[in-house]
Amino acid sequence: FGVKSILSKTVEAIYQDSASNIWVATDKGISIFEAKNKKFKHITHSSINPNSLSGNYVLSVFEDSSNIVWIGTMSGTSRWDPHMATFQQYDSDNQYSLSSKLITGFSERRDGEVLISSYDGEIFSLDLESKNLSLLLDGKKIGDVRVSALLAERNTIWIGTRASGLIRYSILEKEISSYQFDANDTNS
Repeated sequence: FGVKSILSKTVEAIYQDSASNIWVATDKGISIFEAKNKKFKHITHSSINPNSLSGNYVLSVFEDSSNIVWIGTMSGTSRWDPHMATFQQYDSDNQYSLSSKLITGFSERRDGEVLISSYDGEIFSLDLESKNLSLLLDGKKIGDVRVSALLAERNTIWIGTRASGLIRYSILEKEISSYQFDANDTNS
């Protein structure tokens, strides 16, 4: 492998899928190290192909329990179905509209529900069976939040932010807890 084996020197995320392929998210697209043949394959956006990656600046990669790979870019969300070998877009131009295009993370709460986080602090819930997309948490309720990481448990969502620390959201109680760094507290 060499320096030129991936699309860019800027790497935003790395993810290993269920087939042991390594997805490398860069500012120029995705480089996939295929476990089977030990080579890189590159995926980029094409303005003439509506079934291509939604944008080249990729921020996050996640595989759900159905082996669908979700890709968050600065231009929206793409869903890669390995069986169909095409991307489906989730942006303002179709029925799966997200209000934000800067997608920073994904997590699966239970089979059939994928959570999508945006840099603006919004957390969306997508029911894969009904195709219902809803806003689960509005970033304005949390404050000045720029989401950088997302982890869903059964009834709790953990949200990592760029400047507001760690947020815990209880879905059942609709309660928000904040965990911040305090330079004066040696235990923070």
